Amino acid sequence: AQSVSACTAGFSNSFTQQGNNLLNVTFTNSSNPGTIPVGYGAAYTVYFGDGYSSSIGYNGTVSHNYASTGTYTAKIFVVITDTGSTTIYCIDSANASVTVNYQPCGTSFSESYGANGAATFTANNPAATSGMIYSWTFGNGYTGSGSPVTETYSSNGSYTVILTATSSLPCTYTDTQTIFISGIVNCSTANASFTYTSSYNTANFTSTSTPPTYYSSVAVENDYWYYGDGSQGSSNSHSYSSAGTYTVSLVATWTDSFSTTILCHDSTSQSVIVSAPPNIITGGFYNYLGNPIDTSNLLCNMPANPTFKAWLITYDASTQILAAIDSISTTSTSYTFTNEPAGAYRVKAMVTNGPASGTGPLPTYGLDSLHWNAADSFVYSSGISSGHDIYLQCGTITSGPGFIGGNVTLGANKSTKTTSGQAGVEIFISSAINGNIAYAITDANGNFSFSNLPVVTGGSTYTIYPEVLGYQNSPHIVTLYPNNESVSNVDFHIATSHHTTSPTAIDNITATASNISVYPSPTNGLVNITSTVSGQAIISDVTGHKVFETNIKAGNTQLNLANLMAGMYFISIKTENLHYSNKIVIQH
Repeated sequence: AQSVSACTAGFSNSFTQQGNNLLNVTFTNSSNPGTIPVGYGAAYTVYFGDGYSSSIGYNGTVSHNYASTGTYTAKIFVVITDTGSTTIYCIDSANASVTVNYQPCGTSFSESYGANGAATFTANNPAATSGMIYSWTFGNGYTGSGSPVTETYSSNGSYTVILTATSSLPCTYTDTQTIFISGIVNCSTANASFTYTSSYNTANFTSTSTPPTYYSSVAVENDYWYYGDGSQGSSNSHSYSSAGTYTVSLVATWTDSFSTTILCHDSTSQSVIVSAPPNIITGGFYNYLGNPIDTSNLLCNMPANPTFKAWLITYDASTQILAAIDSISTTSTSYTFTNEPAGAYRVKAMVTNGPASGTGPLPTYGLDSLHWNAADSFVYSSGISSGHDIYLQCGTITSGPGFIGGNVTLGANKSTKTTSGQAGVEIFISSAINGNIAYAITDANGNFSFSNLPVVTGGSTYTIYPEVLGYQNSPHIVTLYPNNESVSNVDFHIATSHHTTSPTAIDNITATASNISVYPSPTNGLVNITSTVSGQAIISDVTGHKVFETNIKAGNTQLNLANLMAGMYFISIKTENLHYSNKIVIQH
């Protein structure tokens, strides 16, 4: 092994004051490691003599600030070891006596803080040198002299403060420190302001206030509102009971988030205009599942870009007349009727560019009824009445040998004594058993037909229902049998000899029949039938379900329907050559 003399430890030291470190000593490594073999490394450590130590580089320096004056024995060690096995190749050390004392002009300074940015600086010359002169640069553009000295800062932030200490010895020392000023509140910069938006009688407020000069992380704004109608609160939204112009005031208060101490406050007022809710009735169009109509959910052959027509409909229970008082065509998936009078209403809609045949969306009453009598009705008074949605029902043409056809005629008028086919009338067909529903629209001659209808053993009963707004509506009830699969005389007649106050000025639509009369209506349950021929009488409720059936003979027949609930029913009498339909109102 190589001898110890192959490496030599050595160091020097010098007094180097730095800022407030007035007992700072810098050590310089002068050790000679000699020739270091490959695979070995040298490490140098300085022990300052006060219980602390530090590594030092080859020819490097390290500084240490002693806590007190005195004489300390400092030592440096150099150790060369095998980096793989830590085997010592060479070791040496050197000692030196270090005397630490305060230099004549060595001066530190301390600071203390007062309110609103005030800072007091105090110089400390531990050597107690007489005749010291202190000059200050405060970092905010201002200077001062003496000790202690106070400077008031106008804003928060960090500042570099420089103390220059001089003496007639002569000597000079400069101490530089960075201070941080906080807690300054400049309320003159605080400004309360707000904007608002209104939607009818509701106003929504947004504070646009400017906070005071303060740390944004700890200055918290709290808003309190006086709404101008006698009410107040912290909510940024307010609904007014009536339209008008209101003086709204905002009081903005800023607090310290840590201490919750109020820093500043300011207030402002402005006029806020709110309007009365408009008189509107509104709702949306949906598919029969109740889902929104869009291009990704084209159920029931709904066109990709549907157009809709909606009607606002009244119903007079005394005359049983439906009347459309308003209508709207739209490509939107919602409708709005504006400025409508108070009253009881139903709504109805149809797709105007839907398929002409096959499966497709049917004209539907809200919420999801094909017939007015099962539709949702609502009473409207004023303001906004929303949510009157319409689930457009899906019509399906089923497969079968059955056929039902007929005609709708208009007239005869007392003045013309003529009749004509009525085009554009909606005709619905439903099955009381399986609920199959479809609809047709009469052609230019008033004709309509339903084909491919199922016919089962024992008969399949269908309700044929004309939908003519402004008219009274009476259905035909038709039963198809395996030996009689086709009925083509289901005719309806629009009688125009009596006028009403409805917009169409037409008051009645009934099925044609002769030599049959049913009376009275209303009735307490006893119904008289006078017929010239025998046949079958069927009583159905307004949904098309059969509730009573019997055979009648030529002459007079009395039916006892007292066990039925009060309400409107339809009677259908079928004979070999006649088909009669009418309404019966039962009152108990």
